[in-house]
Amino acid sequence: MGGQRAMILFEGNIAAGKSTVGRRLHESGLFGFIEEPVGAWQKDFAANLLGMFYEDPKRWAFTFQLAAFTT
Repeated sequence: MGGQRAMILFEGNIAAGKSTVGRRLHESGLFGFIEEPVGAWQKDFAANLLGMFYEDPKRWAFTFQLAAFTT
């Protein structure tokens, strides 16, 4: 890329394969990859927000989305 840098963002549903594609690109040696902080969503809040979202998405979607944006 002639010294230029680019950023690629992956967007998709949970378990769509975003992290898998990111890891594969990173393994090529041409890309960096920052993983989602799943551990933070499970342990760094008053409760396991990711687990609560899976159990009752209608109730916890907004709360989980705020946590995801701030981590």
